[in-house]
Formats: sequence, C-alpha cells, structure tokens
Amino acid sequence: MTEVFGELLGKTQIIGSRLLALAVAIDLIANHLDLTLEWKGIKMSDSRFPKSVRLRRQSEFDRVYGGDVFAADNVLVIKAVRNDLAVSRLGLSVSRKVGNAVVRNRWKRRIREAFRNHQATLPAGIDFVVRPKKGAECNYAAIERSIPRLLQRIEKNLNVL
Repeated sequence: MTEVFGELLGKTQIIGSRLLALAVAIDLIANHLDLTLEWKGIKMSDSRFPKSVRLRRQSEFDRVYGGDVFAADNVLVIKAVRNDLAVSRLGLSVSRKVGNAVVRNRWKRRIREAFRNHQATLPAGIDFVVRPKKGAECNYAAIERSIPRLLQRIEKNLNVL
C-alpha cells in the first residue's frame, strides 16, 4: 500500500512541477504584453478599453473624417489621421442601416475586441474611425484579420503624405 502511495506521490510531483513551469511561462508572457502596452503609454492590465484609446468627441471624429486617408476591404472601412499622442485611438461608427441595436452593439463589441487584441502591434499615433462595410457579416474572425491588414495599409498611406 505504501509503495502505491509513494508512486502516486511521485507522479503528482512531476505533474505539479510541469504545471508550475507552465504557469510561470504564462505569467512571463502576460508581463511582456503589459510592458509592451505600457511602453506605448497604455495601461491595460485589467483588459478594459480605457478612454485614452477612444475617440469620444464630435470634433475628434470630424478631424478624422476631414482627412483623406482610408482603407477598405469586404468587411470594414477605416478612415484615419495622425494624432500628436503616443497611442492610437479608435472611434466606431455603426449606422442604423447595419441593423437593430443588438446587431450594431455586436459589431461594436467585436471591433473593439479585435482592436484591443492587436493594439500592441498596431501603428502608434493615429486616430481611426472604423465602420462595417455595407452588407458585411459580423464575423469576428474576419474582423480580426481585417483590422491589422487595413491599419498597416493606412500607416503606409500616412507615411507617403
């Protein structure tokens, strides 16, 4: 009986040490992501979408709409203009033509989440207004693929100007 218990205890220690190593690796990755975002001036350790990375005033939206840089694909249309900040900011424009409140809010949640997930790799110092393309389906995977690709095109166009 003691031999069986000793063998089980040994296996538990091996599994426990592997889980501990995995937990340490996950913690290191999370700390790296927090430091990367902090370096860009964003404090997002609590996974929120803070006011500092949102366009909120009509004048901010007007400034973006007044610019002439945009990119589009079959899912999203993004207009952009440079800002004097260390962070990029997101504005959302989801028209009632897209659908009822449930559909519009779904679009906004998914765009915000994709923007937040890619924020560490996105170009800094740009204000974006994102809207769904007419007739597009609200598919998170498509939105997540679309945002980084379109924002890289926008950054390229802004550097040309």
